[in-house]
Amino acid sequence: MSKITDELLQNAFKFSEADSPVRVTLAEAFNAVTLSVSDQGRGFTAEQITRIGAYMQFDRKLHEQQGLGLGLTIVKRLVDLHGGTLSITSEKDMGTVVSAKFPKAKLD
Repeated sequence: MSKITDELLQNAFKFSEADSPVRVTLAEAFNAVTLSVSDQGRGFTAEQITRIGAYMQFDRKLHEQQGLGLGLTIVKRLVDLHGGTLSITSEKDMGTVVSAKFPKAKLD
């Protein structure tokens, strides 16, 4: 969970303007727990969202970027390993919400 949270927060701050809010929420439902990180950054297009996991950076020619573009790929793999699902809701130049939903552990 710490690596997932770290990667999501790094991306949110990296792709947002200084002093813009980043929100972290943890919500519990009947059979799942969802961690969400939202920002008001530059966002993704629908096409870019479908290409997450392709080990790439987006709009690198337009924006200076640090890193290798692996953050969301790492998050997706870790979420998958824990039986969860990753969802991304975004609008170009308006922000992004990335949610990692995990099934609750069954108590025996």
